[in-house]
Amino acid sequence: MGRVGSTPKIGIAVLIVLLVLFGIGWKSLFAAAIIVAIFSWQLRSSESESSSDLTYSPLNSLQTTLIPELTQQLDTSYSDSHQSINQITSLFVSLSQLVKQRNSIGLSENGKEVEQLEQKMKAAYKELMELLQHGDRNLQRQAGVIEGLTLINSQLRSFEQEGTAWDEEWLLSELLKIKSRTEHAVSEKSSTNTQGNGITFF
Repeated sequence: MGRVGSTPKIGIAVLIVLLVLFGIGWKSLFAAAIIVAIFSWQLRSSESESSSDLTYSPLNSLQTTLIPELTQQLDTSYSDSHQSINQITSLFVSLSQLVKQRNSIGLSENGKEVEQLEQKMKAAYKELMELLQHGDRNLQRQAGVIEGLTLINSQLRSFEQEGTAWDEEWLLSELLKIKSRTEHAVSEKSSTNTQGNGITFF
């Protein structure tokens, strides 16, 4: 915008110089018009190239591809965490009520009712432990996002300091690899209820 605004000023300056050197005449006006036209064309070409370079810049890459991918992973983690917290809160309320009911019954009284309450408490504890595993999975997802951000930061540093070409394809491939192995590992962990293999997950 600043360059475009400076074009009339340059045109006026060129015209004044030509008038001073060669006097007032149609040749001076014509020469000034040609010079300004050539300058304007070069300026537009330069701005067009700059705009084209920006299209493939890290900023555009981050905005359109990489950040949305990481945001999706954070959204998944947030939704899972929000749901788990609500369910855990509800379970604690239920457990509190069950404990109060159990404590209100004598040790030797209403054996069948005591047994039923204890079964409900065990079921609630089991569900609570399953929900707590969601927290572990979400920590793994967040660790994956951090790993992705570290890769992006490293690529940005190389781009700015070393002039390395911005490789969006490689970065996106790495993010998808993390996502893929995470989905597989989390699914496997959920079905077998065993400890993961130590990789970084989304």
